[in-house]
Amino acid sequence: MTNTYISSITDHTISNGNVTGESKVAIRSTDNELEETTLSFEYNNAYANKSDFNNAAILGELNLFYAWPLNNGYKNMPEKINTSTVYKDSNGNIFNTISSTNSMSLTFSANGYLATMFDPAYPTGRWYYIYNK
Repeated sequence: MTNTYISSITDHTISNGNVTGESKVAIRSTDNELEETTLSFEYNNAYANKSDFNNAAILGELNLFYAWPLNNGYKNMPEKINTSTVYKDSNGNIFNTISSTNSMSLTFSANGYLATMFDPAYPTGRWYYIYNK
């Protein structure tokens, strides 16, 4: 079943040029339930925020599996995304909670652009980013 939302509000927290948090509250039209999602981003590796932000294919791949903060105005790319979603019924009672952590290892080309992304949770998966003129 696909969820359709009546409304949603998303707030971002920015610190030192990076998105450090995101919170989203959405009301689903299918059952009038509330979905509250909180994300936090970690930048311990200080990966440079350098990608081809004009290339829809690159951006689509970056955001394919993760809620990646995509904006060329940010200072760094995160290496860890922590997500927590709380589901509440129409009376406000919690009926489900889901939490996850996704860690990424990034490599960059000689020009400084994102070259590969690797998620240790998926040892056989590696994304390669190739830039051509």
